[in-house]
Amino acid sequence: VFEKGLDLLLDAAAKILARQQKVKFVIAGKGPYAKHLHERAQQMGLYERFYFTGYIDDITRNALFSTADVAVFPSLYEPFGIVALEAMAAGTPVVVTDTGGLGEVVRHGKNGLKSAPNDPESLADNILWLLNYPEQARALRNQAFHDLKSEYDWGRIAARTLEVYSEVVDEYQQSAWNQTRPEVAVESGSNPFVAGSLAEDLPYGRYTTARRRENTETTEIKGQMGDLQ
Repeated sequence: VFEKGLDLLLDAAAKILARQQKVKFVIAGKGPYAKHLHERAQQMGLYERFYFTGYIDDITRNALFSTADVAVFPSLYEPFGIVALEAMAAGTPVVVTDTGGLGEVVRHGKNGLKSAPNDPESLADNILWLLNYPEQARALRNQAFHDLKSEYDWGRIAARTLEVYSEVVDEYQQSAWNQTRPEVAVESGSNPFVAGSLAEDLPYGRYTTARRRENTETTEIKGQMGDLQ
């Protein structure tokens, strides 16, 4: 899809191939945007350097990661960086755009490289750096794998999730939303009853007298309330 930013990779490819003629690009996945990418690669004269796999399963994806020199995720937006984590788990150095969840998962120069959003020049420079400096790329890959094991352990994730829930509950208890709202007492004929704190709690019918109870005070509201639904 467009949000994956693969047009940026095509734009970056021309600069990369000018310096590294043997580089090949593998684009995995399928969708309505694939036709556009095929046509654009042909128009740019780059089609022979690109291989479009179409749909692949997880096993094939992991095999591709393990044989790649660089995994590139040029997304315009990514809610969570799980694709980068999958590449890290396969031991592949990653280049991502600094956006959404990708920017949170990758620490530039520590466990991967981050490119400026929507900037093919920045993307090309980072990819070339990893290709030109394999020792540094290996160090990033090793740190990424260490981070993956230490930060994304299910026990740690569960503990952090509980912390978030606790913070939400604490904030709610200290907020105005936690204050008791007044109840409404409604008389229908000779049988008064408490309808609840919200108007939508009232049953369907016609009512002639209502009383609103706030703390210890009672205020009469006279008049016909009409049909309530």
